[in-house]
Amino acid sequence: MTRSERIGTRRAFASIGLVAFLAASVSGCTSPRIQVTSSDAAVLRGAPALELVLVAVRKGEEAALDETATAALVERAREALRAKGYPDDGPEGDPILLELALLEELVSKRTYTADTDASGARFVKRPEAIVALRAIDPDGKTELWRCEARGLLPKRDAPFGPSEAAVFERLLEHALARIPARP
Repeated sequence: MTRSERIGTRRAFASIGLVAFLAASVSGCTSPRIQVTSSDAAVLRGAPALELVLVAVRKGEEAALDETATAALVERAREALRAKGYPDDGPEGDPILLELALLEELVSKRTYTADTDASGARFVKRPEAIVALRAIDPDGKTELWRCEARGLLPKRDAPFGPSEAAVFERLLEHALARIPARP
């Protein structure tokens, strides 16, 4: 292969890479930023067991995910808790309740317009996924721990990008990472 053929091949691969990068960035194929807020989870280490309970959606509200995706997320959370050493039911029979809520809400995000006539900042409503975990003592009155993970959902008309279920799955992983493993 001559030097000019090698340079031509390099340029072709460089152009393909540039086109792929531009297509991914324009189509919304970006990983949304995840925000996690949590209180100190050290109180969970002494728990005899954690019983995971899915919080029901209020009347009039639409569920964030369909039933099969929700069931898969609940099972994934149970497996993650077992891997960290938390049994489903303890020998005493008084497990701490760990409530899981999967929510979706519209939030205002500041963006800039490309229109030259209406330049400047503007606010748009974007759907945001929320995974909330809350540990409640066995009597059901005292909240022991709380964690909330938030992330923007991808635009519905974007051809590439993560699905809603994938975003909720990532949020759940980030929230469960705040729970310490048992010794």
